[in-house]
Amino acid sequence: MRASRSRSARRLAMLLVPAVAAFGAAAEPAPQDDQESFETVTAPLTVEPGMFVENGGLVGVGTSNPQTALHVNASSSSVIRMQNAGGVRLEFRDDANNVQWDFRTTSGNTFTIARLTPTPANMMMVLSNGDLRIAGSLLTQNGTNVYPDYVFEPDYPLMPLAEVASFIETEKHLPGIRSAEEVRRQGAIDMSELQLQLLRKVEELTLYTIQQQKEIERLQARLDAADGEPAN
Repeated sequence: MRASRSRSARRLAMLLVPAVAAFGAAAEPAPQDDQESFETVTAPLTVEPGMFVENGGLVGVGTSNPQTALHVNASSSSVIRMQNAGGVRLEFRDDANNVQWDFRTTSGNTFTIARLTPTPANMMMVLSNGDLRIAGSLLTQNGTNVYPDYVFEPDYPLMPLAEVASFIETEKHLPGIRSAEEVRRQGAIDMSELQLQLLRKVEELTLYTIQQQKEIERLQARLDAADGEPAN
């Protein structure tokens, strides 16, 4: 019984060689000993229920019609599980373009995405406390958010400062910005939305500052006229 299982495992290893080679990995033939000989096995072949090797060497798990070198189709939530006592590493390579990336878990329960070529560097790290570290800029793309330059259009309804003061006194937050209670209920903050809201407030503050500067200049002109001095 144990010898039969060993032969099945070795046959499966020999069948998986074309699929492994398709990933660009160097595959070595399955080891053989002097005690056994193997008959030739041709694809397509169902190795075990749920595992299939087709003529081109494509391997299907949970499907008899694999579309890639390894095609996994599972009904459970966990499709692929990688487990290792010393950390798990998944490597992606494009030898033709000298591109190599590495996904791995490291000590301290940290998940890292690293670029291995041409210059090795950790590009993103998720720490055990949920903090996210990235190397470079964070770019977002959301077609539903509109950049708020419309604030500078002539027909923009800029709220008078007296109304802003009244709103803050009553609501305890800025107009157009979610309250702390809303954020608590939602349990998350849309950072793209928040950044655009803050930019809108900066642009509104700029308009208020321009209005105040004009009022200062008008009052200064009146003071200069009252003192008999020419206005600047």
